[in-house]
Amino acid sequence: MQHLHQVICEKRTYTKEFQSHQHDFGQFLFPLQGTLDIQTDWQAVNLNSDYCFYLPPNCDHLYRSVD
Repeated sequence: MQHLHQVICEKRTYTKEFQSHQHDFGQFLFPLQGTLDIQTDWQAVNLNSDYCFYLPPNCDHLYRSVD
């Protein structure tokens, strides 16, 4: 069985309203500017450019950026 390994890097902007989704891949979030609010069933995080955050595959999450 062949496994596909790839890394996709995207630069995104987010709205002030919470959005929700999940995906079948893990995701590292690195805010470049401002902050990002992330909420899962287990925690709520206000992420800034000093930190990164990992979301595992199939993890429902809410996200927004007010600044």
